Order: sequence, then structure tokens, then C-alpha cells
Amino acid sequence: MVIPPSRKTTIPHPLLGKERSTPGGGSTGRSRAFLPLMLVLWLSGAMGCEREPEGSRPVSVAAKVPSAPMNLLLISIDTLRADHLGCYGYFRDTSPNIDAFSRGAVCFENAYAPIATTLPAHVSLFTGLDPLEHGITANIDHGHRQFGWKGGVVSITEVMRRNGYTTAGFVSAAPLRRASGFAVGFDTFVQPTERAFCQGGVTNQAALAWLETQRAEPFFMFVHYFDPHGRYEPPPPYDTMFDTTADVEEYLTARRFPDSLPPSPCAGRKVKETRRQLNLYDGEIRYTDELVGRLLASVRRLDLWDRTVIVIFGDHGQGLNQHDWPAHGRTWNEQLRVPLLMHLPGAAEVAGERVAELVSLVDVVPTVLGRWAPDWAEPFIRQASGRDVFASGFAGDSLLGQRSSRKCGDDVVPQFALTTELWRYHWVSETEEWLFDRKADPYELNNLSAALPQITAELRSQTWRQVGELRARAAQMGESAPPPGKILDPETIRQLEALGYVGGDGGGGGGGGGEDEPSEENPVSPTPADEGN
Repeated sequence: MVIPPSRKTTIPHPLLGKERSTPGGGSTGRSRAFLPLMLVLWLSGAMGCEREPEGSRPVSVAAKVPSAPMNLLLISIDTLRADHLGCYGYFRDTSPNIDAFSRGAVCFENAYAPIATTLPAHVSLFTGLDPLEHGITANIDHGHRQFGWKGGVVSITEVMRRNGYTTAGFVSAAPLRRASGFAVGFDTFVQPTERAFCQGGVTNQAALAWLETQRAEPFFMFVHYFDPHGRYEPPPPYDTMFDTTADVEEYLTARRFPDSLPPSPCAGRKVKETRRQLNLYDGEIRYTDELVGRLLASVRRLDLWDRTVIVIFGDHGQGLNQHDWPAHGRTWNEQLRVPLLMHLPGAAEVAGERVAELVSLVDVVPTVLGRWAPDWAEPFIRQASGRDVFASGFAGDSLLGQRSSRKCGDDVVPQFALTTELWRYHWVSETEEWLFDRKADPYELNNLSAALPQITAELRSQTWRQVGELRARAAQMGESAPPPGKILDPETIRQLEALGYVGGDGGGGGGGGGEDEPSEENPVSPTPADEGN
């Protein structure tokens, strides 16, 4: 595939009174500049991530071949807003274990999902491709078929299994069930059985049992927690852990949350009370944090810590009624910005550093592979539009995000969003677009598109240039090819609809914040992956 060279344009910031670089296109739809190489391969120690400091600096890590293959553990927390973790500045103690992990990890302050929907966001991370490239833009809006890999496209799971890794996946909800096609490449794949989702404690039990008995290395392990998605019913004591305080009121006021949202075809069947949702959502995060802590403790106890790369990430965020939307699937900052933390074993330390550049979930696997640069990873690196964020020549100058491919009546919402260092631009329609100043207006409250038409026009042009580049790459890869006859079974479709993914909804619209879903904890059972997946 031919990737165009990066280029940059410069537009003045009228509020700051000086010029700031803004990309004008580039490889894979994102322009890249230089990140100085300062460190050797593996980071550990004091990469603090608590309370976002001003003046964060980019961090680069040079690649080095380790003496033995490294294990890889990916921990996905579904529907996790970055701004609800202590290590990203939240005022509540929602994440003590993740915060502790962050102090020995690389913390990416400005990580974004390319789409705020479970299946396509995970496919993007596992392939290094944008949704416009791999073609999956909702959980069930692809003809009710298993998604198929485009010609020659592979998942990192497949690549690692073919090169000697034992692979195991543990998922907690229907969007990632085997029927979706996501299980490709896993030797062991554990999923909910009868219901749409299971509590993280059930998933953790299966994951910990596998880890305890796993003796073959290297391994690739994927663990997916779904609890912050909703239904918001954290188990005791997490269900009553957080009350509405003055800090909460200040948080809600600054972001102009409504007190509640009425029922609607697009937002669920119940009134969504903002404070109740937020308190229970934070309880779900604290519960999930406890599970993550147990998993990390097992990795340490089994003496795997120093030879396991660990990545903790959110697949997308959640509205919680901000911008009058309880769920996800749209392009607001709170729905696309996610936590991203990497533990890279080794001796090098950088005290107090954080990665400030814009990075995407499509960058995760290329970055991990870039640290040990195995020869077998080269086909995946060539495939990916994501980049090694620690490599020379990278700069996260802009990121494209898109709405899930769901329509609900005549709702007027953005189809694409472009995030740059200074701006968030939303393309809504031919006649409507929104522009927000990321520095002065981080919560996207004051639309400047009419006041700043030149900047709006430049970002509009840049958005469509990037969309065009991604679509061109998709055309080069060909159409996706689901296996003949692999229509999603009625039970899987029913489970997806139970979670609110109705009619191709990528954002949990039918269930909104998850309050309408069944609460029963359901069992999971390990099933071997089909040979040849």
C-alpha cells in the first residue's frame, strides 16, 4: 500500500495571537512530526500519571531486541471515560489500582478511540486500522454477518499465534462474542453464554484460572471488562460508595450537564437521572479497578511482571448525559477520549514524564511491537495505518473520529470529528459544522464555527482529505469477505439488542446508559477457538 508523505500547514490561533502548527493531511490520514529519541527500550519506575501536570513533554523509547520473547497482556475496560480515573485528574478515588499501575507505566494523556463503539474500536486496535479501512462501523450493522477480514488483513492475535504465542481471550459482552468474528486467532476464547453480558468478577475468575495454569510462554492474553458500560448495578459495597457532593456539583456545572434526560427512541426507555448515573458509573469503575488489581497482582505473584508488556485501555468513553446523551457512539470528546497506559518492562526510567501527543487506539499494537521489533511483525506493521508513537518522525498532530453507523430518526449529530492540538471540529452535515477551542473550551460548549470561518474551512478540508485517504486505503484492501453463510445467529442478535444495539446502533442507544438491561450475572465457559480462524 502506498502511504502519502506527511505535510503540515500553519494557521494562526486568533485567541492566542500566534501561529501554531496544524496538519494538512498525511500518511494514514494523520500528519506526523518529530519526537526526539531520548531513552532505551523498556520503561519502568516513576512514569507518574496522577493528576495531569501542566507542561507535559513527549516521551520516546528506542527499540531493542529483548533476550527472550515478551508476553503481551491487553486489558480492555469497556466504556471508560479517561476523566473518571484518578491518574487523569478525577477528584474521586475510583481507580487506586490503576493509579498505582500508572506510576510505573507510560501514561498517554490524549489517547482517542477512532469510534465510540465496542466491536469496531476493538477491531481497530487488533488490526491497526481505522474503521473506514476495516469497514466495521457498528456492532451489528454489517448485514448481521460476522465481520470478515479484507484481503490479506490480519489480526494481531492471528499473527502472534502463527509465531509461537499461546493466545487466550476473555470477553464479557455480546459485541465481542465468537459469533461476531472477533475470536479469530485465539486458542482459548471465553465469553458470556446465555445472556448479553457478565459481571467482571466472572470474567476475572476464568482469566485468573487460565493464568494460574498457563505454563507455555510466550503468551498473548486479552481480558475485557464490561461493567462501566451498564447496566449500572455495581455489587456491594461499590453500589453505595459514591454520593453527590459539592465536587460533583462543580463537575456537572462546569460541563453543563442536564439534571436528567427523558425517555426517547435514541436514548432508552427510562428517564436518565444524571447524578444517579454518575455515582453508579463511578461505582462500576471502582469495582472494575479492584478486578484489574487482582489480575495485576497475579502477574506479579507468578513472576511474569518483568517479561510481560501490559496495556490498559478504554475502548471508548460514555456520555452520562453530557451533551444531552447518556451513552456513546457519537464524537464528543467524552466519548472518544480514553485512558491508555503501557507497562514496558526494563530498566530505563523517566520520572514525571507523560506522553502529551494525540495518539489513537490504532497506534497501540504498532507501538508495542516497535519496542522489541520482531521480524515476524513486519507484515502487521505494513498493514497498519497506526504508527509506533515512540519512533522518530511521529507526532500526533490530528486524529479523525467518526460516528457509529446508526441512524435514529432525525437526530442531528456529527458524522466526523477532527481533534488537533488546538481544536475539535465536528462535521454534522453540508449545512452544519461545529468548532471548539480545546484550550479555552475543553468541554465543547461554545461553537466558534461562525466566528472563525477560515479555521473552520481549513479543518473541514483536512477532515475530508483524511476521510478520502482512509477510503482510498480501504479500496486498495478490497471488500471485507465474511465467511459464506456466517450470518449472526438469532441469539447473538437478541443479546446485542438487549444491550441497546438496535437497528445497527453502535452506541448503546436503545439501552442508553444501560439502565434497561437485565442485571443477572451469567456464567462463561471456555471454548477452544476454531482451527483456522
